[in-house]
Amino acid sequence: MKFIFVRHGETEYNKLRRRMGQRIDESLNEAGLNQARELANQLEDNFDVIFSSPLKRAKETAEIIAERFNKKLIFSDYLKEHDIGSLSGKAREKGERMGIGDPEYDYRPYGGESVEDVKARLEKFIKEVKESYPDKTVLVVTHGGIIRLIHYLHKKEELDHIGNTSVHEFEL
Repeated sequence: MKFIFVRHGETEYNKLRRRMGQRIDESLNEAGLNQARELANQLEDNFDVIFSSPLKRAKETAEIIAERFNKKLIFSDYLKEHDIGSLSGKAREKGERMGIGDPEYDYRPYGGESVEDVKARLEKFIKEVKESYPDKTVLVVTHGGIIRLIHYLHKKEELDHIGNTSVHEFEL
């Protein structure tokens, strides 16, 4: 089954290189809205349904795409960004990232989720979608952390950066 994962457009926190996680629910900035519109114009009509994180930045990106293609849009909490707890709102240092494959990084920031927690909900999402939409192509609008994790789990690639409105295809 084909999944097309898309990262949301830019927010002010993205521009300032600050961590958001789930706790900072920021809308797209003007550049992010333009990125989402441009993406909607570039995508091909080769998907059947759209799933999105309910966080504003993903929701707004997904709504622009859904309107362009007149597709059903379903929101799923499974697609929310990694809850980084006490790291929410903190500056991201250049080159710093939370490692996916390294056990040293699999911890729960105070009040947040571990990578294993995120993996469990992502696997539930994929299983449920495959059961409900067999043989369909699904567009998923979500967050950089989720897309990095799916790359690691299914392509064994550990990516340092997922660009805003970047597109990532998987056969799952």
